[in-house]
Amino acid sequence: MALDFIALLPDEEIPETPAACEAASSSDTGEPAPDAWSITRAHFGADSLELALHEELLDFAEAFRPTRAESAMREAAVERVVSLLASLPSFASASVRPFGSYATGLCLPSSDVDLAVFGTGFESKVQQVAGLRQIEKALHRAGWRAEEVEVIGSAKVPIVKYVDGP
Repeated sequence: MALDFIALLPDEEIPETPAACEAASSSDTGEPAPDAWSITRAHFGADSLELALHEELLDFAEAFRPTRAESAMREAAVERVVSLLASLPSFASASVRPFGSYATGLCLPSSDVDLAVFGTGFESKVQQVAGLRQIEKALHRAGWRAEEVEVIGSAKVPIVKYVDGP
């Protein structure tokens, strides 16, 4: 699972987000629901294109909703990052908030987790990139597998991303 961190934004730039992908799935095996888009499946909206599309979208959402295990895995990854940042003096008073598909509950099994870090006091891009380098070093020393760690300091909003290993 990939994690992206967009760091050092003022609190007003990203609104509060709803709870992350909930753990209620009809398929805790990780497999899509059987016959999710079967031609033989009767839809109530067969006479209405709009209603048929609506039902198809509901089928898709149900088939690809994260399982309890996938949700727990993402939540654990976020908690590891929060703990990691709390252990760094430069980030001790910072707060971490998820955003994007994970935060809205629209994540797919292959979706990444986007996190924003607030309250660091890093104003300039140079300070932000230096802060991200601190996170990069801490990820390499972390007690879990953080793979493919990369700081992208040349982006408009610099980020550090990594793949959270098992």
